Amino acid sequence: MKNVTSLFFIMYCLLYTSFSIASPSDWAIKLCKDQPSRYDCARYRVRRKPPHITWSEMFSNAYLTKIMIAINRRNTLIWNNHILAMPKNWSESYINHAPFLHNVEQYDKHIVVDLKQLAWAAYDQGKLIDWGPANGGMKRCKETGLMKCKTHTGLHFVLRLDGPGKKSDLYPPECEDKKKCGHPMPYYMPFHRDGTGLHGNKWLTGRNSSHGCVRLLKEDARWLNKEFVEVGTPVMVLDY
Repeated sequence: MKNVTSLFFIMYCLLYTSFSIASPSDWAIKLCKDQPSRYDCARYRVRRKPPHITWSEMFSNAYLTKIMIAINRRNTLIWNNHILAMPKNWSESYINHAPFLHNVEQYDKHIVVDLKQLAWAAYDQGKLIDWGPANGGMKRCKETGLMKCKTHTGLHFVLRLDGPGKKSDLYPPECEDKKKCGHPMPYYMPFHRDGTGLHGNKWLTGRNSSHGCVRLLKEDARWLNKEFVEVGTPVMVLDY
């Protein structure tokens, strides 16, 4: 019986690991495979110590940096041997790299989050006016291994707007005083009664890795919170 239990534990660990670990290069590789006419993939070589570089160091032009972060769906450090997706046509506009329709029949102001495409979009009067990378909830919670961290899909509505100093009431679990050490959630915009919502985050990982919320670049969250979203704005979350 002890051997059976041990075998079950090993199989569980392998299954859990397969759900929780992903390479930062995975999205880039997939994009280049799916759209070879538009994107090339290249392995980046960092010849310094420590062997990593930031996106802004790689591209002195802020606009190109924005495009590359959005295309690769992450802003985490670029380490030696990371694979990056790059546009074949560098003159193509930022909005043209969006994995969304440019015009839709829904004319009300609304947000779309596509968890499969790791992206969000803002529409007004049926026109796509902005978009950016987004990371939704991981399919399996890293703390418990249970399937309870997936972002709620379907149609929701923004319930309120919080400012830049908002912190999580739940994470990290070991933090006792969440007002002091809760995970930063700047420009939080909850859309579900359990607290799931949109908010800014320091790092986007290029995969769905949150506990359920939709993480955005901090500057994108600020723009949505201050310039676009109102209480009651629809948020359509598409499935994984």
